[in-house]
Amino acid sequence: MDTSSFGHTGLPSTDDSANSECSDTRLQATQPLRAIAHRSQRGPHRRKPWRPVKHRLTPPQLGTDWSPTDAIRTREARQHESYLGDPVPPPTVRDKTLRVATININKNTKTKLHAELGDWFIAHKLDFAILADADLGTQPHQIWCTQTNGSLRPGIATLSTGRVAILYDYQRWHARLQVTATSSSPSGRSIAIQLRLGHRGKLTLIGTYCPVSPHTCRTETQQEWDWLTEQTPPPEPRTLVLLAGDFNTYGTNPLDRSSPAQRSRASTAIGEAFETWQQLHNWTSTFRHLHPQLPRYTYATAVALDDILVQTNAAHRVTASGIWIGSLHSSDHIGIPIVEIALDIHWTTRSQLKGVRPIRVVNTRKSTATDLAQFTLHTTQLMQALKLPPLIPPLPTSEDNPSVISHWLETAMLNLYAILYGSAKNLWGETSQTQRAINRATAIKRSNRCMAQWRYILRLLADRELSIPDIISLTDSIQWPKWVRHPTKLPKGTPHAAGALTLHHWWTQRPTDATTPLGQWRMWLITGWTHWHNVYKCRRRWRTTAQGIFAQRYRTELFMGKHTRQFLQNAL
Repeated sequence: MDTSSFGHTGLPSTDDSANSECSDTRLQATQPLRAIAHRSQRGPHRRKPWRPVKHRLTPPQLGTDWSPTDAIRTREARQHESYLGDPVPPPTVRDKTLRVATININKNTKTKLHAELGDWFIAHKLDFAILADADLGTQPHQIWCTQTNGSLRPGIATLSTGRVAILYDYQRWHARLQVTATSSSPSGRSIAIQLRLGHRGKLTLIGTYCPVSPHTCRTETQQEWDWLTEQTPPPEPRTLVLLAGDFNTYGTNPLDRSSPAQRSRASTAIGEAFETWQQLHNWTSTFRHLHPQLPRYTYATAVALDDILVQTNAAHRVTASGIWIGSLHSSDHIGIPIVEIALDIHWTTRSQLKGVRPIRVVNTRKSTATDLAQFTLHTTQLMQALKLPPLIPPLPTSEDNPSVISHWLETAMLNLYAILYGSAKNLWGETSQTQRAINRATAIKRSNRCMAQWRYILRLLADRELSIPDIISLTDSIQWPKWVRHPTKLPKGTPHAAGALTLHHWWTQRPTDATTPLGQWRMWLITGWTHWHNVYKCRRRWRTTAQGIFAQRYRTELFMGKHTRQFLQNAL
């Protein structure tokens, strides 16, 4: 098929200078995508709805849980001739390995997600795939796979900035993804995500699609490299960092170039700069680490533009690295680098969640008086129909044993809770409670508990004369919230951050000698109460006011942008 049908002009170049980006008029008028801001830059707390686009794969074959993969494996034949380097076969046990691939998808990604790309991803049991030159936009996508029992489940999901996307195994990695730590470059050509590895590890995965013909745009290329450097964390224990994608250039190693044409001086200069940048920031090619004397190519059988890099201190964990020389999509890139990395005992990550009990709740926060009246009638009907646990027998009036009375009261409370929860569950249904909502509710309860402890101390201080040991014992028993114990971890721009630092400083400057006059201890205690009361009110006002302002601003944007349906859903 002629390459011009995919948006190219002329024959493909050995340095990717004639890639589709240069001739696609749709992209020339497109403005750069805005970077994904951090939580501190996005304003008040508001949970962004997760509304991915859902695709479906074909039904599975008999005896498998995923879409058919025999056709793909038969075509590749699993022979060494199909690979440069290691063949990288799928592992039998995935818990102790990490498999990453990088693909230049050359646009039209949406039509390929639920077709051959999803099948190929699952057939190779990949964990991540970097899709360079993608056109998915910023909306997430999900590929739902059919199981043998006919039900559907999310199999693959994407994170995208427009020019580059990351395809990942939903079941293994979605719960470990730190969404608030996801960021993208100002140009939208690179994306960085962070995930948890096992119980102690941390994975930083960076995908990039560097500017085409970088020797003609040195400034833009250097800015992209600088952003990649900023997203690379310093070498730390239990941290794994990977950088993959289409770099649109290569170093000075002659084994990375097999084109008979002579390389231009400008292209050689940018290649030397790229090689220096890798050495300066401790990047090592996973392919060159295992195959230092083997020629390779990933673009038009001429040069190696796509690569997967790892930090030098973790290069010894690379167990297999190869390039599949086939092409599963319409692209001028002919090779797909794949790497397999061994995970140590602290990084072991299960491919399936086991022994995890989902958190299910009945949401009654916005129940009205009419809803509660309906709930009362519904509970009465269920009790009469014997569809709820019966009430426990009453306690005999002659019983005077305190332990028996206490046990009966606890049993009665549990019984009453089971009845009310069962009725509410039957009437309104259960929903999944997110960990973020649980953490927020826990933080509010801890702040309220701390306020109750302070008020108890003030009542004792007003009723009687407290001694120095009493003051020390009471203040040590205060259970401070996390944002008071670690005030430096608060997001930047938080209104109560300064008050939290002041309160933390007050705690560290308390009198250390028990012989200090009692009046000085009382003054220190009253000063602490003043600091706590001010920061508590500031934090409460900030949450209420900021959420209201953000909601009003969001509705205004929807109304002015003529998003009538979304405006009505949000306002009503």
